[in-house]
Amino acid sequence: MKTKEMYDEVSALLGAVAKAFDLTDAQAAQGLEDGTVSLEMSLDADGQRFVRAGHGGRFVRIYDGRVFHEGAPADPA
Repeated sequence: MKTKEMYDEVSALLGAVAKAFDLTDAQAAQGLEDGTVSLEMSLDADGQRFVRAGHGGRFVRIYDGRVFHEGAPADPA
């Protein structure tokens, strides 16, 4: 992966985390640095890859192009 592609992917992930938890991009980045935001790579029951992000006791699953808030009524799990 080229450096620009990697930067774009990291930027998109950081933006998804920020949006999911109503944070600014800077707050999401700071949260990753200080441990108040967590990221974990995983696979769902269908074998699809996602990133599970946590902040303030809430968790989301970030897929390519969509975000599921765990515990929300629309959660497919």
